[in-house]
Amino acid sequence: MSIQSNACNFMSYTQGSVDPRTGLYTFSIEIPPLNANDLQGPELPLSLNFNPLNESNAGFGIGWSLKLSRYDLDSGVLDLHTGDSFAIADNGPNEPVVVHERKFDSFHVANISNDKGKRYRIAHKAGLVELLEPLKAAPRVCLPTRVMTPSG
Repeated sequence: MSIQSNACNFMSYTQGSVDPRTGLYTFSIEIPPLNANDLQGPELPLSLNFNPLNESNAGFGIGWSLKLSRYDLDSGVLDLHTGDSFAIADNGPNEPVVVHERKFDSFHVANISNDKGKRYRIAHKAGLVELLEPLKAAPRVCLPTRVMTPSG
């Protein structure tokens, strides 16, 4: 007897693996990109990821989170939507931000905070620019509030 299911139609959008170095299992589900401005862009690539070391619940369950750029003000860790993660030293508004252990110059981060609150600008080499700000629900974590591309 054969069982038919549409669940197999989406297998190309999922990835799961065990890291041979740590033995930890991670899982990722690609979400179709969101296109703003009447589908003219910018396009925001999204995925839902599971990491067993992530003890927080971002609304999807413990360990699950959307793969968005984020800056944790308490730990000083900048996670990019590309999957890269860096410890940074924020020297305050309009001062250089030091990115530790960066091997490639693939992005630039700047503290553009003002009297209205904390703001960070991440300019990626591919032209994508993200503005990160803390939200009311998580005031110690800066998340994207605006995404821009060279096309507008």
